[in-house]
Amino acid sequence: MLRFLKHIHNSLRRLAKLSDASFSKAALQIPVGAPRFLTIAIFYLIFFLFILPQAGILWLPLPLLLLTFVFFWNLGAILAFFAFSDERHRVLEGVLSKESKLEFYNQEKESLYTSTFLGELLLVKVFTIAWFFQAIYILAPDSLSSEKSIHFGSCLLFALDQIIQSVDILDIGTHFSLSLLSTQVFYLELLLVFFRLVILLVLGKILFLFLRNSFMIEKTILTFGKMIDSIDQAVLMGKNAVSSLLEATNHDLSRIRHGAITALGRIKTKEAVPFLAKALLDSSREVKLASLLAIEEMGETSVVPEVIAALKDEDKGVKKTAAKVLSGLKDPQMLSHFEKALQDEDSQVRFFVAQALHIQQDKESIPLFVKSLKDSSSEVRKIAVLALYEHSDSSTVTPLIEIMEDEEAEIRLIAVKTLRRLGDKKSSSALVKALKDNKSEVRAAAAEALSEIGEKESLDELIQCLKDPCVDVRGYAARAIGKMGDSSAIGALIETLKDKNNFVSSQGAEAISKLVDEGAIPATIEALKDRDKNVRRWAVRTLGNIGAKKSVPHLMKALKDENEGVRRQAAIALGKLEEKEAVVALLEALKDKKYNVRKEVATALGKLGDEQAIDSLIERLQDEDEYVRGNVASALGKLAAKKAVAPLIEALKDEDEYVRIYSSGALGKIEDAKAIPSLINALRDESIDVRMYATWSLGRIKDKSAVPALSNVLEDENVETRKLAAEALALIGDITAMQIIKERMVKEKNDEVREALLTAFTHLEGIEGQSDGTP
Repeated sequence: MLRFLKHIHNSLRRLAKLSDASFSKAALQIPVGAPRFLTIAIFYLIFFLFILPQAGILWLPLPLLLLTFVFFWNLGAILAFFAFSDERHRVLEGVLSKESKLEFYNQEKESLYTSTFLGELLLVKVFTIAWFFQAIYILAPDSLSSEKSIHFGSCLLFALDQIIQSVDILDIGTHFSLSLLSTQVFYLELLLVFFRLVILLVLGKILFLFLRNSFMIEKTILTFGKMIDSIDQAVLMGKNAVSSLLEATNHDLSRIRHGAITALGRIKTKEAVPFLAKALLDSSREVKLASLLAIEEMGETSVVPEVIAALKDEDKGVKKTAAKVLSGLKDPQMLSHFEKALQDEDSQVRFFVAQALHIQQDKESIPLFVKSLKDSSSEVRKIAVLALYEHSDSSTVTPLIEIMEDEEAEIRLIAVKTLRRLGDKKSSSALVKALKDNKSEVRAAAAEALSEIGEKESLDELIQCLKDPCVDVRGYAARAIGKMGDSSAIGALIETLKDKNNFVSSQGAEAISKLVDEGAIPATIEALKDRDKNVRRWAVRTLGNIGAKKSVPHLMKALKDENEGVRRQAAIALGKLEEKEAVVALLEALKDKKYNVRKEVATALGKLGDEQAIDSLIERLQDEDEYVRGNVASALGKLAAKKAVAPLIEALKDEDEYVRIYSSGALGKIEDAKAIPSLINALRDESIDVRMYATWSLGRIKDKSAVPALSNVLEDENVETRKLAAEALALIGDITAMQIIKERMVKEKNDEVREALLTAFTHLEGIEGQSDGTP
């Protein structure tokens, strides 16, 4: 017997799961409750009025089968609701562990399985019973003694009669007369009793669940503050618990008021708004905090005045929480409340309101912040000027200039930075005044601002700042002077080159480079005598940059300066000027003890192009430093020194890649065929750059003996090398390479190389045409 009951129980659960999986999935496609139930009602109306009659025409037993399906489908949906509700209550009671699997419960189904929906299913069920009997009568007309014509109206009356009689179980015995035991009527009456019992059980379970639900709400509310998860349970009940929670906000116990407010905030019902506002005046700190957090969670802007009023609360925690809530509420209509609150006599209220406005980052609040710049509280003014730094426009320039007189250094600093960002020229005089501020941070910010928007009228003050004790002030002042373009300041800027701080000296050097012109040459030459190495180094670099030919003798003298950096810059400058009178001095400097000087001298000699330097340069191919050897090779290439071919061929064997690269390139510039075997050998160098320069050089020499080797280079792993090989074959002009180029075009995957191959093939094709007389 127990096995049989267990089997029935499992079958009912499977029926519930099946109905729930299909029915709720379809019903939840309509998100709103009323349209959902209306749609289901219309479906069943169509089913009973049209589908069943048509089904009887198709096949006589078909309506009975459809009714059976609908009955059990609805029964399964109701069973799913019961299972769902049971699971829900067990969760609320803490019976199930977190690991338990809730087969029916979820938030979507909670909105589906309501009393409205359940009532609708019950009506469908009893109406289905009525149509059962009509279908049975049609199939077996002698089974019942009622009239043969059972229409829709009579079915409806029969359904209502069954609802009424379902609660009357006293007449059940009248249906079990032993004399009728073997008749067909007895089984039909038994079926009727079954239907009635089902309806009775469903109605009873609904009543039980309703009472149990009310009990659970009351139980949950009373456990607020005692059980950790009781608020979660109230939230789980959702709208069913709202009315009880609203009532609980007036409970004598503060813990219950606190729990009710918290739960209402998480449920997010609009009905709770007045109660939340009232709770802000509660005697309990915890209730007020819960109300503020609930308002924040709901994003409710209608209670902004009440939240602002909470800023005056005696409790600091309430004040801070109210301020935090204000910063998270966003509504254009709130600005009027904020404006009023910014005039509050309590400075803390004004501070918190200003802070909330700042966090919201609303451009519409700029006028309010401008007014707050005159607030008696420095904290409020600080918030206001910070907000303007982020959102100010040209309309705020005047108020910002005024607040630069503020007693608080931090406020003055932010005002200066804001004016710099705005870039308005009319703030220049105020920024000049700030150069004398007693705080170095303000002076530095003013100097930086003037470097972007300063007028020439501020030049004298900026020159004075070059002696400021603050590094940043000196550096930004130098930058500002450079941007003003007045060469009269060069003398003062030269002094910054002596500054021990790299930021100041570099800014001074950059500023001078923007100001020097032909008129500054005498002062620059004079600076070559300065005792400070930084000044001398700047002077030689500047003379080279401006192309001062008359400074060559002075630069030649600078090649013997005690400072390595000065000598190096002098060599670079002489190379730029390209005056051959400096060759002798440069050849002497080629023996300098510092490699940095020697390599720049070698480069300069290459630029000057004087052949008298060839022997000395060839000698320096044996220099101990690889960079010197490489620059010397490059210089010999620029001089196209034929006598340097053999030494350069030898340099192709140098252990340093840098030397081999410039040696292979130099041989291409000299264009001597003696270098071809060595350059062909260099095509196998491990260095990509060496292979590239060797390929380029073979193309420049234009000797056909290099064609086979260059053809192999078309297979090089490096794209640029293959491209150079194609160009070199075109320069050599040997038409025997056409077939190789053609074959390589088919294999080549790189677009640039294919383009170079095509160009080379076209060029060689033209040469071939000229050789055979083809026009």
